[in-house]
Amino acid sequence: MKRVISLLLAILTVVAIFAGAVSCGDSGSGETNKESNKETSTNKETESSESKPHESSIFDTYLDVNDNLPDNLNFGGEAINILSQDREGWTSDEVSVASINSTPINDAIYLRNQTVSDRINVKIKPNKVQNDSPDEVIKLAQTDVNSGLKTYQILVCAAVSVAHASATDGGLFRNLINAPHLDLDQVWWSSGYTDTMSCNPDEDNPSKEVLFSVTGAISLSMYRFAFVTLFNKNLFDMYHVPYLYDTVTEGDWTLDYQYDLIGTFYKSLGGSDEKGENQYGFVLGDAISVDPYWSACDIHLATKNSTTKRYEVALDTTQISNVVDKIAKLFNHKSTYNVGASLGDYEQGDIRAKFAAGEAAMVTLRLLEVENDDLRNMSDEYGIVPMPKYSDSQTNYYTYLHDQFSVWTVLKSVSDEEMDMVCAFLEAMASESYRRVTPNYYNTALKIKLGTDEESWKMLDMIFERVYMDAGILYYGPLGAPSYNFRKIVSDTVKTGTNTTSSDYNSTFKRALNRKLGQLNDNLVIAAKEKIADLVE
Repeated sequence: MKRVISLLLAILTVVAIFAGAVSCGDSGSGETNKESNKETSTNKETESSESKPHESSIFDTYLDVNDNLPDNLNFGGEAINILSQDREGWTSDEVSVASINSTPINDAIYLRNQTVSDRINVKIKPNKVQNDSPDEVIKLAQTDVNSGLKTYQILVCAAVSVAHASATDGGLFRNLINAPHLDLDQVWWSSGYTDTMSCNPDEDNPSKEVLFSVTGAISLSMYRFAFVTLFNKNLFDMYHVPYLYDTVTEGDWTLDYQYDLIGTFYKSLGGSDEKGENQYGFVLGDAISVDPYWSACDIHLATKNSTTKRYEVALDTTQISNVVDKIAKLFNHKSTYNVGASLGDYEQGDIRAKFAAGEAAMVTLRLLEVENDDLRNMSDEYGIVPMPKYSDSQTNYYTYLHDQFSVWTVLKSVSDEEMDMVCAFLEAMASESYRRVTPNYYNTALKIKLGTDEESWKMLDMIFERVYMDAGILYYGPLGAPSYNFRKIVSDTVKTGTNTTSSDYNSTFKRALNRKLGQLNDNLVIAAKEKIADLVE
């Protein structure tokens, strides 16, 4: 069986390479794009120098990274029972798929599971709940743990709901700090997420660090829900603007740089700017499109005290106010079109449609959006880079994830004896995901040609190496959704010209947030007391 799986994995890699070359070679760019490419030597020369065949070497970057699990792990065919949210288009395929269907991402997931199952001799039993509400899935896990049924060992669900469950009703999950086999320093785990969610809430026990959930390559939704900047290469060529890759690499990709670039691309198409009927340099919305500036501009609601490692208020109203001013400046540029705040995810759909039509040079989107047919069939070529930094004095680019990305937890009803198997499974799944699922997602879902757009691969690695999520955002339920004020502040500033940061995030707000963070720390101390597993034996 292992020989068969190895053969299938090799075939899948070749298929993915071929699919990437075919999809981008037949992009439908037409004669207009050929002419515009001739006009711009800067981009053309860069592209030609990178168009030599490097397909296998790019994949090998991922394939050659191995984990440190023992070679002789054998759990005798024991079951791994996973409860997860199944939301079509979001998370339905990240835990399991029914069978191979000759599409690279689906097949990578299927073969990943088969490989892990064979490697450590376990049976993966997914229990996928079709429900758009992650809270309903959490309730199933709570009922199972509190009743002692022990139906499930692992819960996979939206990060924001898991965070809430971690800090209420005595907690629901095992502490994953120093868990057997988990090597959270490995590249397949998100260090940014781990750093935010690991803390030491107990002042009386300073060595008791806690972490109740993990994410990384094991979750497709971590990739899908990352906010990035997409830029239209054809428009950049047409207006003789170099692609953004070097600007990013040199540390110059900032809000000011983007603002200065936007006006280059405005073109009247005879329509109304109020209705977004012309060509624009930048298109975004003022709801969830605003949220990623928390991470991109390195501003904070809460952080960990450097000594105690307890959560505390980190609001710097002057810094936030400065960021708001620059964001409002972007919004109010003549060459920016704001699609407005729409219910649900329609805002992202509206932005995506404008970009797919070739009428926006740059947009802020979740990577999830590029899996839609309009972008997959887009005639123009596009590139992907991180969102811009606040200024060139900011050291790094940081990536914000829409808070519905999935995290993996071990339920409190799992005994110490079971932890060895369950955590070995998590490590094997994460490392195999990095080797097989990650490159196939980059190559196929993102319509990236392996040879000619190696820069986008580098950008994607940079994007996911620097995920940062503020604790004040992930714990928005227990903290009363303090991040939502930011949307209102930006919207008010754009409309009225008056920056309301100091009044919206005033001293009264900070005191209230400080009290809630204190309660959060206390609740996490209670959650860290793992007694349920013993009670239900």
